[in-house]
Amino acid sequence: MPQQYDPRYDLKGAYGRFCALMSNTQRQTIHDHSDHCTAVESLLGFSYWLNERVTPIYNDSKHAESHKIGYFAHVTFTNNMVLCYSSLLSLERSLYGPCAATMRPVWESFPKIFYLSYNQEDLFPVLLKDQIPYTQNLKDKKRAVENFLARHTVYGECDIDETIANIKKYTRQYFLKSLYSKPTISNVNRIYSRLSNAVHANLGNHTYNYDKSTTDVAFLQLELMLFHNIIIEVECNLPNKRTPGFPYKESLEFLNGVWADMSRDKTLLMLPDRPGLDNTAANHIFLQ
Repeated sequence: MPQQYDPRYDLKGAYGRFCALMSNTQRQTIHDHSDHCTAVESLLGFSYWLNERVTPIYNDSKHAESHKIGYFAHVTFTNNMVLCYSSLLSLERSLYGPCAATMRPVWESFPKIFYLSYNQEDLFPVLLKDQIPYTQNLKDKKRAVENFLARHTVYGECDIDETIANIKKYTRQYFLKSLYSKPTISNVNRIYSRLSNAVHANLGNHTYNYDKSTTDVAFLQLELMLFHNIIIEVECNLPNKRTPGFPYKESLEFLNGVWADMSRDKTLLMLPDRPGLDNTAANHIFLQ
């Protein structure tokens, strides 16, 4: 790129000014939202502390193979933790669009994990749905599934033809209707809609100008993501799941503390509550 050496463009100087703008915004954000920053740092810190203790458990292939749901939940938990950290880096610079883009898949993952905690027999269609390309070509779909299972042998084998044939129903709406009451679905969709609106090509939402009220809401969303992410890790590794070495006591104490700081506002929660559905252990843990 010869232009970078052309003094007419002053690319190095322009890039420096852009970085200075982002740094100034970051300082302003941290100053204005010190409580939120402390909360997110605490949630991320505990998440990584938990990850350090659970990863060795599932490095034991025999345990992982006999606890596939717990393993899948842990992989999801770790991926979500990294996405939330990426969201924080964007949010500190008032980049709400990129922040929402990385938060949305985190929010989407929670119903899947909660659903599997009730319906372990549906692991393969739920797991493999995201691995299948958007194509009508059956051979391409089968090849994608075969490649995924070959790379992730911990999950074992399945009837690929049957799985692909039955996979369509496992949509986000299917998970929500299976797990939640109508008021909770409404609350979940409200947050999801806000994230989706920020991600879509809406020029009115894509700006790097600092906005305190938008940042306030985004920080709360990020705290909710991290809070629920810890819950799904605990939910799928409870004592009755026979996961030796899992720090249950410490995790539950931490969740209780965070829940108290959130003023026990149940409209913020994404825990299964559909009438007739047994409450998850997470409901019994700290919703006292």
